Amino acid sequence: PHVVCLQGAWIFEYLPLDISWDFKALLLDALGGNYKEVVTHGGLLDIDLRESLGVRIKDQDVIIAKKNVGIVGIPDTITFDDQLTLITAIGPVTVLRGLSIAKLNIRGAEYTIGNTHLEAFDEFQPGVRLNQANQVVEELEDETWPIILAGDFNAEPGWPAYDAIAAEFDDAWPPRLIGRRDPGFTFGRTDLISDDAVFDERIDFVFTRNHRAVTLVGLTVGKSEFSKTDPVPYPPGSSSLIRLWPSDHLGLFFNLILPQ
Repeated sequence: PHVVCLQGAWIFEYLPLDISWDFKALLLDALGGNYKEVVTHGGLLDIDLRESLGVRIKDQDVIIAKKNVGIVGIPDTITFDDQLTLITAIGPVTVLRGLSIAKLNIRGAEYTIGNTHLEAFDEFQPGVRLNQANQVVEELEDETWPIILAGDFNAEPGWPAYDAIAAEFDDAWPPRLIGRRDPGFTFGRTDLISDDAVFDERIDFVFTRNHRAVTLVGLTVGKSEFSKTDPVPYPPGSSSLIRLWPSDHLGLFFNLILPQ
């Protein structure tokens, strides 16, 4: 694909076992130098307990693109005004989430790419996910280029946050596939080991706006054994080597035509 949008591309460090993973860097390396970083939203959740427990987990949302894709201007990152705050054993933790925006030139055509990850645990602070969805709409309302908005919206069709986005954008999933061979379900894994996941939630989407898009291909990816990692120590530090699923979500692959 010309462009890849990632949500939850974590940095994980565990100093006692000398573990340091940056999933953005690992992916770019695995792609063999054929892709470049466009923008990383690094101002998200960052729990740094290296001094006390030797642990750090840091959230990142990332847009990468093929090397021949042009970046127009300076990409932007927005942190949402409304955020979930949880009371934990280490004190209050605010789960920072946001939106990344980049203008790209792909084969001579110009597009605005948005990448976002809305709040998952809205039940702890009702309304936060909807407020974030409304802010996504507001941040992109003045864009005149064709827009491709991708993300983990943590909301199914018919839920308020989905409806807020869908009122202004077109859901790119091919309607003929909904309820048929591939209904577009992207969530259902509860761990990265089990092979018996039942995918029954459609919460990851690609939306478009400005010049109606034609979806040539819309696929969920990540169900086959081919998608698993190479054998890695699991749990971290263990002598057991296990092939893991790369995510609790499935990915989405789209081939779109957006007339200029």
